[in-house]
Amino acid sequence: MLKCSHQLREAVSGAPTLEASAQRVCRFFYDELTKPEGGKACALVRCYKTHDFGGLDPELQKFAKGVLGVVPPASTMKCLTLMATVGETASWNSRHLSQGHKAIPLPSPEIVEKAPMIAQLIKEFGLELKYVLKPSADLLSELAGKRYGVFHVAEAKDSPYIPAQKDFVDRHG
Repeated sequence: MLKCSHQLREAVSGAPTLEASAQRVCRFFYDELTKPEGGKACALVRCYKTHDFGGLDPELQKFAKGVLGVVPPASTMKCLTLMATVGETASWNSRHLSQGHKAIPLPSPEIVEKAPMIAQLIKEFGLELKYVLKPSADLLSELAGKRYGVFHVAEAKDSPYIPAQKDFVDRHG
């Protein structure tokens, strides 16, 4: 773990932006995580960050509104925003080419709970959904620079946390 941590710090050293750092993190995990018998351990590696809807650029706001449908978004509504992506398919190597994950709105605990992958991701990071959706200033300062995590589904086949069984799991394992 210590070696991995050191290599990861080296990989992001000198990155000019958060997005560039996130892309380097994704590339590092995609390239370095391998199966015991050889080959890539991950078909897809992504990095997300929560942002207020009002702080998103117009393109991402439009995307999030499309996901929400008729529900009007509050400017403070959190969105899980794709910062970087690396994977087997060419379109998985640019966040701008993502078809369904550019900005995932998190309007309420009830709606997020209906998205099993997102709900499980938040739980695996050791966070409570209510604090992700409406974090207090105290919590934000406590977690500043400390909270990160990896969401990994070891057995994707038939997992309730990966709803895209046909389009993703059956194709990429």
